[in-house]
Amino acid sequence: MSEAEQAIQDKIKKLQSIRGGGGGFTKQRGIFHNLQDGDNIIRLVGDPVKVVMHFISPSHGKNKNRGICADEAFEGDDRLPKRCVCPDWDIDSEEFKSERECPVCKLNNFAKRMVKEGGDSLDPKDKKWLEMLASAARPAETYKWNIIDRANPNIIEIDQNGVSKDVPGFKVTSIGVEAANDVVGILKQMSPKDITADDEGCDINIIRSSGGPRVSYSAQVVIDGGMARFTPLTDEELSATRHDLKRIIGKPTTVEQLMDHMHDDYKEVINQCADGSTPKKQVSTAKAPVEPKAPEAPEEPEEPEEPEDGPKADPELESDEESVEDQPWECFGCIKDVNHPECSKCSEQEDCIKKSEEIEEPKKRSRS
Repeated sequence: MSEAEQAIQDKIKKLQSIRGGGGGFTKQRGIFHNLQDGDNIIRLVGDPVKVVMHFISPSHGKNKNRGICADEAFEGDDRLPKRCVCPDWDIDSEEFKSERECPVCKLNNFAKRMVKEGGDSLDPKDKKWLEMLASAARPAETYKWNIIDRANPNIIEIDQNGVSKDVPGFKVTSIGVEAANDVVGILKQMSPKDITADDEGCDINIIRSSGGPRVSYSAQVVIDGGMARFTPLTDEELSATRHDLKRIIGKPTTVEQLMDHMHDDYKEVINQCADGSTPKKQVSTAKAPVEPKAPEAPEEPEEPEEPEDGPKADPELESDEESVEDQPWECFGCIKDVNHPECSKCSEQEDCIKKSEEIEEPKKRSRS
């Protein structure tokens, strides 16, 4: 393997190398990038940071979901973030800790195991409750990335006198599993060129589609005149401050915080699993106000996780407002990897398996 190819492999493994920066400002606004329906032309810069998160807030939109925690958990000065970093996730190493204690992950594992073991013998109400729990408690892999937003390349900087101005700057986007798989494919296809490098990178288009039963994402290289649009960073772009992604992500929500605010019936499940007993009745203890038509999951890339919403991530950064209402569910990841209960109902199973095999094939050839 050449040095260039090794560099691409390191990129794929998400080994972080972030250049920090200074600046004569006290706050920044507009730094979080939300993927909109349709085309999103962006320039990835540097390496991403991988993080595993849980969406724990209730949803009161069209697709109602009680969430993992009650509404009261997201109010007041000590409120929890609506999306929290998994307590089992080590942000520094970007891996799970050796000891797994996250109560939300335990709920997810319990629900998936019960659905698998119960099979067709499960009471339909129990099965529906378990599937809803598995969906609500699922861990979602997300990749945080410094980007240049071609549609709106400016952010807002506020100086010590409170004066704000629009300036070109990097934003932070979140890329979920589905689009990340495409980005990995692009990295391999364009190797030995690195599409995220300062001097030889290129623009990509992340396409978001919410017209179907779920939100879907795909990514492709932007083509101009039959060739990839290579966009070396300008002097102005090179001088801009790159966000410390791990600092923005902040500290994980603690196990104690989650247990304190979790619905009582979910606490009972965890406590009974801890003492080796089998949870007795799931449906009778569940207090779901309205059961959704399909288990709902949050849109992974929707941003921002507010640094001021829960543990402070960075006092010098101020986020935009977050909207988590009425979110359709999206892909849980490749069926071969996650085997989520919702995967059995997905109309895109064959395409999902085919895409996974296409991604794995270069790995097999390189090993042989």
